[in-house]
Amino acid sequence: MHVVLSLRNMQHRRADPPPAGKRILALVVQVDFPDGAMQVTEVAEAAVDEHSDRMALRPLLERERAVCG
Repeated sequence: MHVVLSLRNMQHRRADPPPAGKRILALVVQVDFPDGAMQVTEVAEAAVDEHSDRMALRPLLERERAVCG
């Protein structure tokens, strides 16, 4: 089994625009199973400053830990 965590820009998936100066990111978990099956799950979504650094994403990652354990 192989697990990948990634942050994806969700701007294009939303009907309403994000608040001014923000972008919408989602934390996505992808699990690749030995039999070739794959499962992709969006765990959390957050509006973050457009020019923020990775530390600004800490609340999103903390929520992921709470959900995934």
